[in-house]
Amino acid sequence: MTQLKFWMGSILLLTGLTESAIATQSFSTSIPTPQNHLNQPLSPPEAFQIAHYDPEVMEALDREIRQNPDNAEAYHQRGLLWIHVEDYEKAAQDFSAEIRINPNAAEAYNFRGTALFWLEQFDAALADYNRALELDPTLAIAYFNRGYIFRHNSEIDKAIADFQQGAMLAQKQGETAQYQEALVLIQDLEAIETLTHQQIIERGLNKIQTRDYIGAIADFNYVLTQSPETFAAYSERGVAKIALGHYDSAIADFNQALEINPRYADAYNKRGQAYADSDRLQDALTDFNRAIEYDPKLAIAYYHRGRIQNQLNQSDRALQDYTSAIALDDTLAEAYLHRGFTHYEQSNTGGAIADLQQAAELFQAQNNLLRYRQTLSYLNMMQ
Repeated sequence: MTQLKFWMGSILLLTGLTESAIATQSFSTSIPTPQNHLNQPLSPPEAFQIAHYDPEVMEALDREIRQNPDNAEAYHQRGLLWIHVEDYEKAAQDFSAEIRINPNAAEAYNFRGTALFWLEQFDAALADYNRALELDPTLAIAYFNRGYIFRHNSEIDKAIADFQQGAMLAQKQGETAQYQEALVLIQDLEAIETLTHQQIIERGLNKIQTRDYIGAIADFNYVLTQSPETFAAYSERGVAKIALGHYDSAIADFNQALEINPRYADAYNKRGQAYADSDRLQDALTDFNRAIEYDPKLAIAYYHRGRIQNQLNQSDRALQDYTSAIALDDTLAEAYLHRGFTHYEQSNTGGAIADLQQAAELFQAQNNLLRYRQTLSYLNMMQ
């Protein structure tokens, strides 16, 4: 079950999926964390693609809905599949169809709220969680989910109250994992008012490192509620949103940070990443240029600009940028890796192998075993 824990700490708390439900519906139990495309190989391996599900299950549900368009359970099960593969618009549509057929389906409101949450439609999600609890006051998961909304909105007391109520119900219902996770969230919320804004930002950065992106956003939201001119909080919130694939929202955050501090090189670099992941390559290139202009020693910006140069078929410029990044930070394994790829594309096999060997050593030293194994695979193909 631990493989399902991602982003805010638990898919259980934000969807209500159970192990038995997952087993029954033939879900895959490997959900990849959203990846920053700039930090992936030029040809990402299958491991970085969207999670798979059993197509026969989806086909059977599609067929059932075509033949029996008023089958609420079929819409419900298909909606769960759409949530699983992170197609939240389709999930919301299916749960809306279920609600049309069965207006008193509390779980349908809960799951639609989940889809709306991930679509950043927080007011609509809150309305769905409220309705779910009106229909079923014992639905612990809806308390947890509404608590996430309140936490996102920096309504700390309301969030704590909902997590406490959900924890009490979960304990009564024998849901030990949900109960324990709720206690951790309550402690996290209770601590926030004892921390300085800088400490909260640092806590948010730590949450990004542990892939608790929703928790990180909640921390940055709290700081911005108290101190709306904190440009670093906008910028770091944008990073968390990139990780969730919310590129437009991330770009808006970087814009806000740069409006407050127009010479903030790090925000240009990060907005460039969001543009790159949105396939806005020229905008990305402009931002990386600006980042380097304001901070010529920002190694990561040279690396990112090199990635864009590769995509624009400017391999010589890409090599220059990777070399500049390495000169500034010789521990930047990705720069060695992608310089090696670029050497290989230019038929410089010796240079490619040397760079990939260095990248592999760095990945291993940094305990990045996935990238280490991938790099060894690339080396085997080149040799």
